[in-house]
Amino acid sequence: MKKLALPVLALLAGCANPGGITHRSSMAEPAALQAEQSLAGAPAGEWPQLDWWKRFGDAQLDALVGEALAGSPSVHLARARVDQALAAAQVAGAPLKPQAGASGDLTR
Repeated sequence: MKKLALPVLALLAGCANPGGITHRSSMAEPAALQAEQSLAGAPAGEWPQLDWWKRFGDAQLDALVGEALAGSPSVHLARARVDQALAAAQVAGAPLKPQAGASGDLTR
């Protein structure tokens, strides 16, 4: 088995092409995205509306969106939860950091 491993590895190394391993992607230019063309059909001043889903006239969709909005936290509440989780993580990691202590004793 060990005698076969070296030739197999040499064969696999011969298949590699190190010249083809390059970064091929690049940032897209904003002008190339042509967002003006895709949004050209949208009526000016109407889009987006806060109650956009009501245009579909579906009572079930209205109920689902109402339930989702009632149960979703605001940005401030979500930020407070993130801060609370970060504080809990710092408290949990506190014993792993260096600590200093002092004590005193007096006898007569």
